[in-house]
Amino acid sequence: MDTLLRITIRPLGPKITADSGGTCHAWQASHPGTSPWIIVNSKAVPACEHTDSATKVLTISLWQYCAFYEKKDGSKGKTINSWNNPYCEEQFQSWINESSG
Repeated sequence: MDTLLRITIRPLGPKITADSGGTCHAWQASHPGTSPWIIVNSKAVPACEHTDSATKVLTISLWQYCAFYEKKDGSKGKTINSWNNPYCEEQFQSWINESSG
């Protein structure tokens, strides 16, 4: 049984994107007292989302962290919370490239 050498958390801080065109601000102004969050699946209303190269992220901030592991034998992988997540896959590939270069 291989044992873990380390766990790596990426990114080091929250991902922040601009409210391009002020669409989220405009939506919130026209819906006073209404949360921009849709409770099912914790998804933001469309006006408060922004599409980037990884996935749809909130224009305010994204607190998506990804956890990766390295075993003593040198093998690396993603923890369960980082599987099937395009943003974490992008972070994982970046981490692999940094640690092998």
